Amino acid sequence: KLWGPTTKVQNWLNNKVEIINLLKEINIPFIPNVCSQIHGYEHLLQLVAPFNTNKIVVQAEDGGSGFGTYFIFNKEDY
Repeated sequence: KLWGPTTKVQNWLNNKVEIINLLKEINIPFIPNVCSQIHGYEHLLQLVAPFNTNKIVVQAEDGGSGFGTYFIFNKEDY
């Protein structure tokens, strides 16, 4: 038998949107982010423009632990 959080708790912890909302609610700092579908490289640049950075990390909605994580520094990376 394994010890650990229930499946319900694991699913909640893996939900990026829920975690960001919790952090906002309890005033814990976090890296700025945008939750959006991406419709091309130019759209991605528009989404991140307010953050004034060229270091972009894209995570798939159901990605985790490095799976579905992409580091984009230029159009070739996209």
